[in-house]
Amino acid sequence: MRLSLIRIQLISVLCSWALFIIIIILYFSNSTWSHDKAKNDGVFLMHETLSSTKPEKREETLTKIQDNFRIPFSIETSAHIESLWNIDLGQNTVTHHRISFNKHIYVLTFPDSSQTLVAGPINPAFPGRTFYPHKVGVFPLGGVIGFLGILFFSLLNAFLIESFFRKIEQVN
Repeated sequence: MRLSLIRIQLISVLCSWALFIIIIILYFSNSTWSHDKAKNDGVFLMHETLSSTKPEKREETLTKIQDNFRIPFSIETSAHIESLWNIDLGQNTVTHHRISFNKHIYVLTFPDSSQTLVAGPINPAFPGRTFYPHKVGVFPLGGVIGFLGILFFSLLNAFLIESFFRKIEQVN
């Protein structure tokens, strides 16, 4: 096989991989956990359920029903949340906050106490995937297969082009 043909194929594969990685990074950086997505994930249902219980029973109720939701929840104090993420909760009952590149949270305050319900952190691109090691997440098998598939088809293309060049050289 010609060295120049191998070089062209490898450069095209590397450029395709770079483009693939850039597209994935742009997708993750632009995805947000909107109000509607949070509603579909059950964040506001959990807040309503816990609002109907007494403040001292909320943590116990949360541990009982946490497994029915794919979003991690926790109950924290308002002062702790404000100091942890530098958020001004003020009179807001619902606050969306982006912690980092791909971590979003919703903070919902309870009017009858200084407690807050923290939903998240989650990655909005994969809402079911949590950032806790004991939870099983999503493995991007299609991305890995696509990543390696580009290399496979590029090498197959190189062999087909080489066989085509050999036929032309034999005729000449």
